Amino acid sequence: VMPMKTLILASLSLGMFATGDALAQYNHHHQPAPRYAAADPVNRTLRDLQMIFSRARVDRHEANHFRRAIDELSDFQRRASRGRFDYGNLDRAMDNIGDLARADQLHPRDRQILREDLFSLRDFRTYAGRRDRRW
Repeated sequence: VMPMKTLILASLSLGMFATGDALAQYNHHHQPAPRYAAADPVNRTLRDLQMIFSRARVDRHEANHFRRAIDELSDFQRRASRGRFDYGNLDRAMDNIGDLARADQLHPRDRQILREDLFSLRDFRTYAGRRDRRW
């Protein structure tokens, strides 16, 4: 039986390949990116969450924030790849990331990375909502 953390990280690695067009609209510097850009705030945040969670020594409370953020972002990404943009999933993921960005148990650099990811996701949410009303 695989440990839960390994199972979550493995399943997310497989799910990170399918993204919708709107997910590829931003690069890491918060500028509109070319349509072919592979980097997007959702994938970047998922990678950052996985990386930080894999090396962080956190209690159950903070581990739950990691799991919930990863689950919500993965659900958002899966639905977006089918043309359904769900603000609820994105908002819940951002709430959990915000909690992690303030968590004393994380290294200051990891908290900074999560704050930058949170900023990118908020910017993405605002831009994507204006760009394509069909969601």
